[in-house]
Amino acid sequence: MLAKIRQRYDELRRKGVYSVLYRPTNIHFVRFAAQCGGRQTGIYETPLAIPPATEVDEKRYHYHICPLDPLPPIDRRTFFHYFWTHASHPPTTGNPARDMLFYNRLPKKLNTSMLQETDPKKIYGWGVHIIEGPNKPLIAWCVTGILIVSFMVAVLYDVLRKSSDSGFSIGQWIVAVLSTALRAMYFHLEDIA
Repeated sequence: MLAKIRQRYDELRRKGVYSVLYRPTNIHFVRFAAQCGGRQTGIYETPLAIPPATEVDEKRYHYHICPLDPLPPIDRRTFFHYFWTHASHPPTTGNPARDMLFYNRLPKKLNTSMLQETDPKKIYGWGVHIIEGPNKPLIAWCVTGILIVSFMVAVLYDVLRKSSDSGFSIGQWIVAVLSTALRAMYFHLEDIA
């Protein structure tokens, strides 16, 4: 199931040059409505919205045990662990209940897809909203790269010019400008995430 979630996430995630600057950072369990063939989605309840017991009783959704206790069905860290490494976690314990714990706790839509429903009351559903934010490790590595490049420029300038002060002044300028630019980019990414 998490392999399918990951596949669908990869299909829908941001595209383009800046897509590497984002990564999944959190999840919310949401109640949403899909419109226009699933291209538009409105979120109406968050962060711990799961189908009520009536939806389970009427066999439109399934999760075990109903009502769920504790909430959420799966915590953020465990979700992302399986999200990124689902292929390396086949059932191996010989204890099916334990192997399927989080799978059973995740709400699953049964029968007809929401996109095929004609009844306006049934265009609402429950699911997992993967929230993206700035890719902090990548941005940290960019800052490290800036520091290394500025150090190399400073040393190279000092060696070629046989001057001990001006090269490191240039290096400080490079660090100041590029660090400020990266910080501005980070705040911009955080605002539009």
